[in-house]
Amino acid sequence: MIEVEDGISVEVLQKIEEALGIELYPNQKNYLMGTGGLGISRASGKTLAYCINLALSKGRKLDLKEPQEYSDEERLIYFGKAKHDYYSMTVFLPMFLDVRQKLKDAGFIVRKIKS
Repeated sequence: MIEVEDGISVEVLQKIEEALGIELYPNQKNYLMGTGGLGISRASGKTLAYCINLALSKGRKLDLKEPQEYSDEERLIYFGKAKHDYYSMTVFLPMFLDVRQKLKDAGFIVRKIKS
């Protein structure tokens, strides 16, 4: 099992990329390693990086009946509540579940989901 304790290292990033079958953008890698932000440009992989970070984070079980509670907050600022709720259900939630499952299948310890 792969547990992320004190941040994500270059080695762990490589395992994440293998698990997801992708190569992360530099801004995503910096965000995940805690050395930079994701920026504000559209279609730059912010949601994917956020999903990876959330899946590997520690904390209470996630209640995904209310995904807007966990989806990236900057969408709420840009879109307003109604569009944020729609985004949370149609974009964030399916992406998060897919990322979480792929990481779990690859041996990562992932955040638990409330049943």
